[in-house]
Amino acid sequence: MQKLCIFCLIFVGILSSCISHKDAINFQGENFPPAAAKTYPNKRTPYKIQPNDILSIKVKGIDKEAYDFMNLEPEGVLNAFNAASLFVNGYSVNDSGYVYLPVIGLLKVSNLTLNETKALVQNAVNKQLKNTTVFVSMISFKVSVMGEVKNAGQYYNYNNQLTILEALSLAGDVTDFGNRKNITLIRQNEQGNEVVRLDLTNPNLVMSKYYYLLPNDVVYVQPLKAKFTRQNAANVGIIASVLTALALIASVIVSANNAR
Repeated sequence: MQKLCIFCLIFVGILSSCISHKDAINFQGENFPPAAAKTYPNKRTPYKIQPNDILSIKVKGIDKEAYDFMNLEPEGVLNAFNAASLFVNGYSVNDSGYVYLPVIGLLKVSNLTLNETKALVQNAVNKQLKNTTVFVSMISFKVSVMGEVKNAGQYYNYNNQLTILEALSLAGDVTDFGNRKNITLIRQNEQGNEVVRLDLTNPNLVMSKYYYLLPNDVVYVQPLKAKFTRQNAANVGIIASVLTALALIASVIVSANNAR
């Protein structure tokens, strides 16, 4: 009877730890995916530069000697990418929102888009040099993906756009124990930290302003309760095995004593 109770307890634990097929599907709903292509409008807001961002600012032209002093990374030199090289080969935006360029001096770039920053730098360079073209890009676009993903960590984006799905893909996607209905996004802003919950099973996510990530965003995938239930079931199984072994040993000892 005791063994039967233990078996039932293990069986119930295993059943309660099972993950349903529905829990592992993104974008659920009767109308998604539609039978025909459907547009979900979501106009991405251009990112505006913030303090502590790092920019790549390069100047190109006919007379290399005239403009090369502005390029922190000399032409023709290929450096292996790593986080430390960002600070060496990029221009940092200080806490006041300014970036310092050789000869030109300080330029206020915070709250400007990359295109607006390019125009600002180009105008400043034109006062010093002729026949040059300015290129500006973001090289500190990183996001952190944590929790129930296959490869948690920090990921650098080499594009000016990154979606929540792309970030999760970089981290190897959500594990079987990840709660797709409870994705926490933490975003820094001037007031502090903005925290929002995202639901990957909701098709309307693609229309949310949080569908597009910003530099320094943190994505946390919370675990399903089934993960802890299965772990507890495994622990119960171990305990049951130990108790069974002890009961068997006790039975052998009792049998041996009775045989004397």
